[in-house]
Amino acid sequence: AGFTLACMRSGLRSSYLRLAWNLARGTIATNGNLLRIPADSMEIRGKTPIQIDGDFIGYGPARLSSLPGFARIIV
Repeated sequence: AGFTLACMRSGLRSSYLRLAWNLARGTIATNGNLLRIPADSMEIRGKTPIQIDGDFIGYGPARLSSLPGFARIIV
């Protein structure tokens, strides 16, 4: 797959704090609240803000595709 979608299973503040703590400790792989989905492309519906690798890129709808060998992005 070209990239990995990372989705929080819960929107609670405590879940985000736990995720930040796991990132800081280097134990993100053990966070069961993070759903990881490998993909080569995806479609975002609606008029929601879109953020890639921590940077705002615009609003939906949008179709995102990976380009092999273009860049290595870790989300």
